[in-house]
Amino acid sequence: MLIAKDISKTYILNERKGFFIKKKTEINALKKLNLTIKPGSIVGLLGVNGAGKSTTIKILSTILAPTTGSLKVNEVDALKYPVEAKKLLNVITGGERNLYWRLTARENLEYFGALYGLSKKELKDYIPSSLSLVGLKDSNIPVERYSKGMKQRLQIARG
Repeated sequence: MLIAKDISKTYILNERKGFFIKKKTEINALKKLNLTIKPGSIVGLLGVNGAGKSTTIKILSTILAPTTGSLKVNEVDALKYPVEAKKLLNVITGGERNLYWRLTARENLEYFGALYGLSKKELKDYIPSSLSLVGLKDSNIPVERYSKGMKQRLQIARG
């Protein structure tokens, strides 16, 4: 379970005139976010530009530290132990990034599975079922020849 309490992020913007700082401006990207995500949940963030979606995802995935607040992933203090928390998290971003286009679907899943520490036996069992789950077949076609929808489904299988 992921529990975020009172997460805030403030950036300090230094406006310069020549070599000197003219003034400092505070930008509150996120204010007192409280969020609980149960295991196995799929969560999407929607909002207008500047609403704090990217900042939230970066903080929840321990890429960015919040200015204030606490974050726990399965009782692990994610702010104190981000490496341990990352082992318990996965993020699927929109678009078509986070895949290696010259590799096949199977090769992508083997690569990312190995990064997560899955054994060859686990991958042998996991890959066909995950591809089937998202409606993709194991083939020798590189991902660069997939449609946008196929790439997105492969990202879900990877996640």
